[in-house]
Amino acid sequence: MTDHWKISDFANQLGKHANTVDTWFKKLENQRIHYVNRVNQEKVYDTLDYEIGLFIRQKREEKWTLEGIFNVLGNHFTLRPFPLDDEFPETNELNVGALKRELTQEIQDSLERIAATQENRLEHKMESILKRLSSEPSQEEIEAARIQKRQEKVNEILTRRKVERKLEQEALELWNQKPEEERLIRTGLFRKEENVEKKQEFIKKHIDNHFESELLEAFGLDE
Repeated sequence: MTDHWKISDFANQLGKHANTVDTWFKKLENQRIHYVNRVNQEKVYDTLDYEIGLFIRQKREEKWTLEGIFNVLGNHFTLRPFPLDDEFPETNELNVGALKRELTQEIQDSLERIAATQENRLEHKMESILKRLSSEPSQEEIEAARIQKRQEKVNEILTRRKVERKLEQEALELWNQKPEEERLIRTGLFRKEENVEKKQEFIKKHIDNHFESELLEAFGLDE
């Protein structure tokens, strides 16, 4: 048995507002594309109308215009012709009220889709912010890291200075072991003094030659 619906039940079957569906089929009749059967002058929709309604809804969701949809309906359906004694009440005049209702419904649907999209974007953004905040160190951790870094810098300076003093002491001992003719210079007929310039050069050279290896050893990196 063929199903038949009045406009409110028919619109519920299609999942659209009754005003929107009514406007679709009024336009189809106004353009003499498809006729809707009537019982006692009241429109009664059947399964053919239902299939056409589903097709229109799908194409509207795909952003087709009504005119574009109407142009291809004949390629998909055997559209119902108008009766010979056609006296259906609609005219080709623009139904302003119905058009306003359809536009209002379409705008509402669009706003709901936009709101849902923005809500999803906001949720993703908040999740990203919370994830980033959870991975960031606390103020106490930042301060502890700063203190540790400062201490490491101080330790590095002290270690470098310790290595320099050690090498300087070694250089002095080696310098003092050299024969006098290498360490002393004549400053008078019977007087000799230490060659300070040569001594400083010897110490500097000794430190430069051994500083890197001694420093690596002090930091435990001489493997």
